[in-house]
Amino acid sequence: MGRRRKFIPMDKNSDIDNPINHDDFTYILDEMSASVPPVTKNIPKDQLTIYDIYFDKKRETFNNEKANLSKKMGGGYMDANWFRRNMFNATSRGKHNRYKKFKTIFENTSTGFKIMVSHSLHQKHADVISILFTDYAGIEKQKDGSLRIFTSLYHIAKKMGYKYPERASENIKSYIDEIRLTDFKIVNPAMGVSNFTILGDSDWSNIDGSYYVDLGVKSARVLAMSTGLSIAKPLNEKIVLISDKTPKLKALIRYVIASKPPIRGYYTLEHIFDKYGIGKGENDATNRKDKSNFRKELKDHTETLGTFNITYDAEKQRIYYEGHEQITFESGIKPKQIVEKLTENDLNRYIDSYIQLPDNDLVRIVSISEVDKDYVRLEIYNHKISKSATIKKISKKLLEASIDLDATEYYKGKE
Repeated sequence: MGRRRKFIPMDKNSDIDNPINHDDFTYILDEMSASVPPVTKNIPKDQLTIYDIYFDKKRETFNNEKANLSKKMGGGYMDANWFRRNMFNATSRGKHNRYKKFKTIFENTSTGFKIMVSHSLHQKHADVISILFTDYAGIEKQKDGSLRIFTSLYHIAKKMGYKYPERASENIKSYIDEIRLTDFKIVNPAMGVSNFTILGDSDWSNIDGSYYVDLGVKSARVLAMSTGLSIAKPLNEKIVLISDKTPKLKALIRYVIASKPPIRGYYTLEHIFDKYGIGKGENDATNRKDKSNFRKELKDHTETLGTFNITYDAEKQRIYYEGHEQITFESGIKPKQIVEKLTENDLNRYIDSYIQLPDNDLVRIVSISEVDKDYVRLEIYNHKISKSATIKKISKKLLEASIDLDATEYYKGKE
């Protein structure tokens, strides 16, 4: 920030002919602001999105973020969006192939918000990650803000119903690797664009032979900003053990319980058809058959649905849900609030810096506050005349360019 120039220390006892006119220099500074070029690093500050700032690894992690993550990880909370936004499709098989281009799996056409994915993930992946988060062996916080989850591949395989779990460990490891290698992209016109993965590195622990999976800094912040979903361990196990032959039923249950009960109390079956692409092919006869098969599936599994307080009304073609006592939610941190705090902290770095006014007086910044996104208010002190003053409004760009680095370093060295 600021500039280097020839600096001559000021004598606070020197006389001046014209005292400072606060209104005049406020006006002059505002007039000058238009001619000062923006300060840039890699991206001009005024072009950084909320996501750019929120996900910046170098920024500090605030206490409310730490508390939010601690509660979520300690309580086995997952990101509700995993199941609300089709991050795991309604199948139980399929190769983990990369799409030619990111595939949109969720889109809100009214807001422009959408989630895109690089690979296809299905309900077996959802089974693994739900056990990883609700039934882990331990969690270790890392210095960089990331989290390390300790688990047992054998334990996950056993919970998933494998007859010989010791032989299925490699299968579980493959599912974890496929989740790790899947990139997600959030496009939010109000906050920017961000790429992330759900899981980070994974390997065997050298300490006790357990298996660990990392939740990187960015992934942890995605979890912190998202609505957390906690499903009691016994209830989650019941979802996991739903047959692979009915993946659409499993996806439906996860979607319904991951969402708070709808205001009107039900979902239309047509909404579910749309969500999972049931009956949306090119052949009308096949489409009718697919819808009919799913209706039959719902009728045949009314008891399973009832376990989760879900009811299917075949006559009205509706799915009712009133919530479940073993399912809880935790609010997320709003990225905008974090950015506001960072802006506050970012402005504080100017305190005790020196700026040169249009009349060449050198003044020290005593305090600073934001007027709006482009302007700040300064409380300053002029040592030359031993007086305080206020700059009611100065553009951030001009402030950045007006900092006298030599003077600032000189006087800080004298303290």
